[in-house]
Amino acid sequence: MTRSCIIVATSMAVILMALSFMPIGASADEEMEYRSWSMLNGDARHSGISQYVMEEVIEDVLWDRSLEAAPTQDIAIGPDGTIYIVEGTEIDGLMPDGQWSWTYEADGPISSSVAIDKEGVAYFIVNDTATNAKTMVAIDHEGAFLWENGFTYAVNGTFRTVEHVSSPVIAPNGRVFFTALVAPDSESEENDQALYAVWNEEGLVYSLIFDLDSEEGTSGISTLDPAISDDGLIIFVGGNTIIAVTEVDLPLWTYDLPGSENSTVELISDVSIDHEGNCYFIGGEVLYSLDGNGEPRWTYGVQGSGDFEISSVGSEGITVETSEGGHLRSIIKISTDGDMEWSYDLDVETSSGDATVVTANGMTLVCGNDAIVAVAPNGTELWRTAAAAPDDEEMTRTFWCPVLGDNDTLYMFAYEDGEYYVYSVGNWLDEAVYDLVMLFSLAFAPFFIIAACYFYFKEEEPKK
Repeated sequence: MTRSCIIVATSMAVILMALSFMPIGASADEEMEYRSWSMLNGDARHSGISQYVMEEVIEDVLWDRSLEAAPTQDIAIGPDGTIYIVEGTEIDGLMPDGQWSWTYEADGPISSSVAIDKEGVAYFIVNDTATNAKTMVAIDHEGAFLWENGFTYAVNGTFRTVEHVSSPVIAPNGRVFFTALVAPDSESEENDQALYAVWNEEGLVYSLIFDLDSEEGTSGISTLDPAISDDGLIIFVGGNTIIAVTEVDLPLWTYDLPGSENSTVELISDVSIDHEGNCYFIGGEVLYSLDGNGEPRWTYGVQGSGDFEISSVGSEGITVETSEGGHLRSIIKISTDGDMEWSYDLDVETSSGDATVVTANGMTLVCGNDAIVAVAPNGTELWRTAAAAPDDEEMTRTFWCPVLGDNDTLYMFAYEDGEYYVYSVGNWLDEAVYDLVMLFSLAFAPFFIIAACYFYFKEEEPKK
């Protein structure tokens, strides 16, 4: 009987300890190393898909926090749940409950989104407004400075300015990559494309240089963030060319956008990659799909749909957003074979910034100014809620940059009456149940451990 008591007490202790560390409401995905929205567009592939699902209708504002200045980059979430908010020269670290944790003050404006590795180290680019010099900075999960590294590019002893630096992207092997445009020299007046890699924990930087063959008229072409496949293939945009490389100097392949030979403007959008290694991008008014070897798979024309961009890329297809005047107007779902599956027209007003996030099970959440709308994977409306709308109907509260966290929690920026905020919306009851489970587990797990030890040693006592 005593042995059975030991087994029961030990099992209960293990179960309670496991419950205390298990996130409630998170979706299971074996391919995810850690659960966070850790860089621009969510991950290195720029999939735009959250690692969580939204199980319940949003009913409550869990908390809101005012910001001292306008947020200048997208929200990022670290592996420990810290919410990273960039405001000009500052990064604020907020806890999941909205409490302030730390602030990091940079030497200049932070000109990139934050990328966070699985250890909680955050990387970002700082711009020197006086010299236009770019510096990469790394801080730890508590906002403490680790290192910084400035960028220069020298040819035959002549230093050239590194400009238009992209946001950093973290590869599966932990290395950090970003692109930059190297200014033309005095002789050739040609730009060079640079792909930079942070090589070790001390910030040693290695650069791969690619000649864009771009004339002086295209010096305004900026660089876009690289995307990295699950097997480490790095794909980025140089002018109107897609370039794919590994960690060596020579490109594996390149793809020139058809009809762009004489263009002096950049026509290609950011690149996204699916789990099979196929890449997707928008060039002009066409959605392109290339396989992992740079060979065309299909194209889909969306002429007449206004401005549009890729929202997400997943195994179920590609989600494309169309907008007019910077405001979201419709969502189009394209299959992985290039066929349109459905289109959903929005009847809510949205901000001019990013207003959608896609959940792990394919639901699209649209953050409108007066409602949050959930669109099912088949293009039908699941629900809408005005939980985050202002009580005063004459007031306008604008939301953008939504990011989905665990336990059915949605974080987003808001603007109202000249002030900026971070909002967290979800379900108060779910949060309360989660907190109760955590409290119960942590409180009673030691009791069962003590009980197991008691029965064990009692059984070991010699019989008299």
